[in-house]
Amino acid sequence: MNDIRLTELLCSKLCHDLVGPVGAIGNGMELLAEEDLGMSDEALELTALSTRRASAILQFYRIAYGLGQTERRQDPNFLAELAEGVLEGGRVSLDWPAEAKAMVWPEGSGKLILNMIALAQEALPTGGTVRVAITEKGDGAEISATAEGKGVAFSDATLEALAEGASLQQLTPRNVHGYFTMLLSQRLGRRIEITSLDQERLRLSAQIPG
Repeated sequence: MNDIRLTELLCSKLCHDLVGPVGAIGNGMELLAEEDLGMSDEALELTALSTRRASAILQFYRIAYGLGQTERRQDPNFLAELAEGVLEGGRVSLDWPAEAKAMVWPEGSGKLILNMIALAQEALPTGGTVRVAITEKGDGAEISATAEGKGVAFSDATLEALAEGASLQQLTPRNVHGYFTMLLSQRLGRRIEITSLDQERLRLSAQIPG
């Protein structure tokens, strides 16, 4: 039953994230149908932007949540493109340095870093930057996503979802992402560490075995 509950919550979150851009596509098409209003350029721009947004969300969650394209889940350039796409047009930007893209990412870390990026974005309600890093540690690596911006903080619900022993039955579509990210880190034998670097920087990190 827990597997079904988790699937239901993740599907609810995905559908919630798609409602906005898909609805905007519909609005753009309606405007195009009203040619006498002289709004075809605006309608085309709205439709194109919303279509890119919906596509980016689906591609991102396909890798972050799903099983497809296993070999590409370790390609940092591909992962960075996915993250940039899902953040496009929003108040949060991505900083994924070239040196981090050039390093070899351990098995399982690609899926985890996408989920960590999405979590870091949630901690920036007024916008900011998510910075990705990877550092070699012994026979593995430490990966991190640092949220930088004013008012950076996680909601109590997200912190509860990230905590050990979190109850699946008490989760909602709003915080299930934190729970899923915690499960991914546990599958690798590690925990997500949350560190407040200062008033405007919150760092999520995980040690990944090689």
